[in-house]
Order: sequence, then C-alpha cells, then structure tokens
Amino acid sequence: MVQPAVDRFNTLDEEKKKDFFEKMTAYTRFYSFISQIIPYSDQELEMLYSFSRYLLSHLFLNDEGVNPHPEKDVALQYYRIEKVMSGQIVIEDGEQYSVKSPTDVGTGKSKDEEKPLSEIIQALNERFGTDFTEEDRLFFEQIKEKALKDERIIQTAMANPLDKFEIGIKAFIESLMMQRMSENDSIVTRYMDDGDFQKTVFPILAREIYNSIFERQE
Repeated sequence: MVQPAVDRFNTLDEEKKKDFFEKMTAYTRFYSFISQIIPYSDQELEMLYSFSRYLLSHLFLNDEGVNPHPEKDVALQYYRIEKVMSGQIVIEDGEQYSVKSPTDVGTGKSKDEEKPLSEIIQALNERFGTDFTEEDRLFFEQIKEKALKDERIIQTAMANPLDKFEIGIKAFIESLMMQRMSENDSIVTRYMDDGDFQKTVFPILAREIYNSIFERQE
C-alpha cells in the first residue's frame, strides 16, 4: 500500500527527502501526543496519521549524518517485578497432604480450547511488562476470525506448510491490524512500531489461524 509513496520519495533530491521526512515525523509525533488529550473527529487526520506511521518505516535517507530509525540500533529489555501474594504455608502436625500432578487430564487443555489466543496475551505481558487483558485477547480473536473467512488465506494454508504459510499471510495480517486500529490503537501501534513485539504476536496468531483452517476442513 505504501510502495507508490516510497517510489515517489526515492525520486526526490536529498534536500526534499529530508524536508518531507522531518515534516511527516513531526506530524505523527504531535498527533500521537495531542490525540491523547483532545478527541479528534476528523477521519482524514486519523487516516493520514496511520498511513504516515507505516510509511516512515519504509523511508531512508542517504545522509550519513541522519539516522531516521535509531531504534534499529538499540535493543531494549523490559522487566516487570510484581508482588502477587504474601503469606505463609501452614502445615498442621499429624495431617496428611498430597500434591496433584500437573498432568491431570483436562486441566490446561480445556482452558486453551476456550481461550485459544490467551497465549499471546500471556507472552506479551511476561516479555514486555504490559497489562493486556481479556478485551485485548478478543481483539486478536477478531483478527483471526476475519482471516479464517478469507479464501486466499485458506488456499495458502492448504497449499503450504506452516513456515511458508506465515510468509504468505504476513502482509495480510498487517492490513487487518491497520483496518482495526480504531478498536485497539495501543496494540496496533506497538505491532507496527516494535519488531520484537510483532515477532512475539505473529507466529502465535499465524499458527492459530493455520490450525483452525484445517480443523474446519475436517
């Protein structure tokens, strides 16, 4: 979707490239900040913001003194320390105690079947220190259900192993994310801007879509 704009950008001289890049960067940063304070009702401004953010990651300047994407050279680690409980374990003399095996039939499996994409939320919260909730899980479920109704996705799954399937649907998932940005801006923004975040979400989501396609074929 952004390739025509990228091609036009690449035909500009370096001065115009720099000017365009700086203005677009300033716009996206200002809009992102001010929209948290003032509710906008202008759809075109919102569309321009979404398009600009995605376009910026595909624009590069030849000026060695300017690094438009410093985040590519910086690796950040996220940590979260949280006290979840406090207390003592009391064992009375003479009482017999037993420990249940974690392999009891039906324990975790039924939970996974009920909430198949809860793995995404758990992985994100543990790795990035986020606080995504059940509502955020439903957002990923909606993305999954939309993908399951697309004949191109189904045909791609039927004709390829999982690793090739992931390559084939990557752009489609990004498109679905952008279409639903108004429903969960925090997740979509992080998905588009943070490579590690995307690498955590996408394989799990792709695997769930892939497996569900074959389950529905049976």
